[in-house]
Amino acid sequence: MAGSGTTEAVICTRCGSPNEPTHKFCSSCGNGLHDGGPNPHEAEASARLIALNPDGSEGAAIPLHGKTTVGRANGGLFAQDLFLSPRHASFMPGQGQVVVEDERSLNGIYRRIPADQRFPLDQGQMFRIGQELIRFEEVMASMPDEQGVEYMGAPIEGYVGRITMVLGRGTYGTAFPIPETGLNLGRERGEVLFADDGYVSGLHCRLSFDAGQVYLTDLGSSNGTFVRIRGSETCRNGEILLMGQQLFRIAM
Repeated sequence: MAGSGTTEAVICTRCGSPNEPTHKFCSSCGNGLHDGGPNPHEAEASARLIALNPDGSEGAAIPLHGKTTVGRANGGLFAQDLFLSPRHASFMPGQGQVVVEDERSLNGIYRRIPADQRFPLDQGQMFRIGQELIRFEEVMASMPDEQGVEYMGAPIEGYVGRITMVLGRGTYGTAFPIPETGLNLGRERGEVLFADDGYVSGLHCRLSFDAGQVYLTDLGSSNGTFVRIRGSETCRNGEILLMGQQLFRIAM
């Protein structure tokens, strides 16, 4: 309204992000806001973060110029994902790699592990298959108390850890012990089944034990197995990340 002193945001036609009226290029994807053309500086980006659509096609591309922070505060494709924090993750491109850092987000960043390759799990490691969020925990024998009294409980011989279903922040559900012989997870086959999750493959992944280490292996699932990034980690060209409910591919 004239004379009101307020101006409306300019919506990017490529990614839908709101921008200040004085901006020439979209702050999220670099698209020209007035002529629809690309930002001439976009070609200088050494890496991009490409959103992946549900059908596997590519969506908006976000150029990574120096350290780039993304989250719900960016608007556009991030705005409607309530599982994203306002400042969720940052990306720093380098020589043939991108350093991905979790900006203390509530729900984290997950990277897809290659199929048929063992990934070593650490204490408290979180991973996702389909819509299931799972926490790995080592199982260690309880020591007697200061008076030498043993704790009651089932013996742990033959078990090397457990996985626990994460239901919410600080809320956990069913736990499954991991025997030395391993544990298979899937929708139709395995010792742990997720029959109602259509994003989980029939036989999705396996937990195995070897030389004192528990490993997670994706068994060629359709939608992948993802492990949560801790702090900052280095990713390379083609790696797939999961933030909130959106998949992204790193392109260099």
